Amino acid sequence: MTLFRSIGHADEHELSHLPPSQQAATSQDHQDGPILSQTDFLGYISSTRHAISQLSTDITRIGLLHQRVLDNGGPNASTSPELEHLATQIRTRTTHIRDDITSLFADTQRTARQAAPALRPVKEQQCQTIRRAFEDQLQAYREEERSYRGRCRDQIARQYRIVNPNANEREVREAAEADWGNGGVFQTALKSNRTQDAKGTLHLVRARHDDIQHIEAALQEISQLFADMARLVETQEPVVIQVEEGAEQTTKNVEGATGELKTAVGHARHRRKLQWYACGVFTTIVILVAIALGVYFYIVHEQAVAATAAASAAAHKVAGAG
Repeated sequence: MTLFRSIGHADEHELSHLPPSQQAATSQDHQDGPILSQTDFLGYISSTRHAISQLSTDITRIGLLHQRVLDNGGPNASTSPELEHLATQIRTRTTHIRDDITSLFADTQRTARQAAPALRPVKEQQCQTIRRAFEDQLQAYREEERSYRGRCRDQIARQYRIVNPNANEREVREAAEADWGNGGVFQTALKSNRTQDAKGTLHLVRARHDDIQHIEAALQEISQLFADMARLVETQEPVVIQVEEGAEQTTKNVEGATGELKTAVGHARHRRKLQWYACGVFTTIVILVAIALGVYFYIVHEQAVAATAAASAAAHKVAGAG
């Protein structure tokens, strides 16, 4: 099965819904392993987007359960199995989504390193879009938890006033911030009113305090998830910059080579012109030499003919005189 190392975490997480072509890879292939095809990558994006949609539904449900807990007012309302199960489900789902997005960013980095220009822009855009969608849901979850924490404290303050109707604002505020999980605090509050109703009310206060403790833990987890997403972006930026610098250098090299090629072509053309010029001059010289030789031989020939004719005439004259 495929294992991907989450950014900032030492443990590895199994992502069973990866395409089969990727299920033989290991965490050692995280940086230099094979890259997902565009079809597999977009399928992976679709799966992660569906998980984020389910997370949104869970956040809406937990908001309704929070309100139900506050409306019921029973001392055991905060330990509702449905609420605990949903909180665990959200925790698990957000962790899986974080790991899925981490693997998507890792694949995008591998794509950039392996110089796949057609895939890289598509993957980068999809990664940023899915990251922002996840962060939007994390923010919604954080706001819901903060809202529930505030309402829990408001209920603690109201219930404390019931037990201690003479309490002033400072005492009520301190009660809302107190550690009601501490038995001493609980017993001290109980001493002022030992009626059955007071006991039930203080148990409810303790229950709300327990809820606040769970909320604080959830908020820390959300903050960690935001930090993980920020590290993903920081981790990707150097790779993108490196690839862009490499592409820029390649462009410069190509431009330089093009310039050199143009220069070489210019030199070659100049050499060819010189060659044609030399060839023309040589041809002209050859033609002139040929003409000169022709004239020369023509003159020599004419002179020889004239000499022969003169010699023949002289011979006839001598013969006629004798």
